Amino acid sequence: MSICCKKERIAWIDIAKAIAIFFIVLGHQLPSGPLCGYLYSFHVPLFFFLSGLTFNTAKEPIIFFREKAKRILIPYFIFSSISIGFYIITNYFFKKSGLSLTQCLLGMIIGTRSTGLMLWNNPLWFLPCLFVLLSAAYIINRFVFHGKNKIKYTVILLALSVSAVIILYCFRFYPSAPFGIIQAVNASPYFIIGRLAKQLIYKDGKVKAAIPIWAKVIASLILILGGAFLSSLNTRTDFAMNDFGKLWIYIPTAVVGIFGWCLLASTLRSAGLAYIGRHTMPILLMHKFPIQLYGFLPISTENTVVSILLSFCTVALCLAAAWIYDRIISIFTNDKG
Repeated sequence: MSICCKKERIAWIDIAKAIAIFFIVLGHQLPSGPLCGYLYSFHVPLFFFLSGLTFNTAKEPIIFFREKAKRILIPYFIFSSISIGFYIITNYFFKKSGLSLTQCLLGMIIGTRSTGLMLWNNPLWFLPCLFVLLSAAYIINRFVFHGKNKIKYTVILLALSVSAVIILYCFRFYPSAPFGIIQAVNASPYFIIGRLAKQLIYKDGKVKAAIPIWAKVIASLILILGGAFLSSLNTRTDFAMNDFGKLWIYIPTAVVGIFGWCLLASTLRSAGLAYIGRHTMPILLMHKFPIQLYGFLPISTENTVVSILLSFCTVALCLAAAWIYDRIISIFTNDKG
């Protein structure tokens, strides 16, 4: 996920990000059910794929890590602190039991949801994990495979990453490592597939061969329906908790979900969706606040249609608050843009 930046953007990728962030919000709003199970089968891998698709190592190390810290870690710690304050205050006034302030702060420092110490804003686990993944990818691509056959070594990295995921799964080795290191390993195949897709599809920043829109639509519908069917064969999954059910079903489901929705996104022309895609960061950071507040309203959130409508409201509220987010970040980063 990325906040607005000044560099030239690719419209369909922003649209794909908009679709992905809406599915994240909807997945957190929905009651359990087939649709929820389907969303959880691919929406997080889709974000990692898009991160791989837009990743580059052109910047010098100091600039790269400083920029990633500014765009990922600073928002993480700011909104973790806000979320912890909100969590502690609401628990106090409503006489709820929960994590202590010390546990909350420890959860923020560790930055891994599987510890159970991020109840104040569970979705924020994604940011430390993304920072770890981008840092590892930069080091490997910049200092290990720099100047070598990109496609060849990307395929080798993909094979190694898939092997690592399978080993972790077979041994059920999922310690609550800091900053989502284990989740970053599990995310690496989708990130690398994004890197590989970029190398195969684009040349000098342009698409190598255009696919007709009708073919994209048909292919995307087939993949989306196929992904929905595959997800029905698996149990409910949760990427952040390293719960993939049957891994041999989860991986294909995630891949077909990624390519199905990306193909569909590439057929759309929507300034509104592109705008949402440019503001995925504030939506990620803030969407749990409206969802928590809905619990105080005299409405049932157990209905799927209601959950979808509330998810649209949540995205709209977060976008309305995005200008506050941008100003908060500018204060701490001295970013005048």
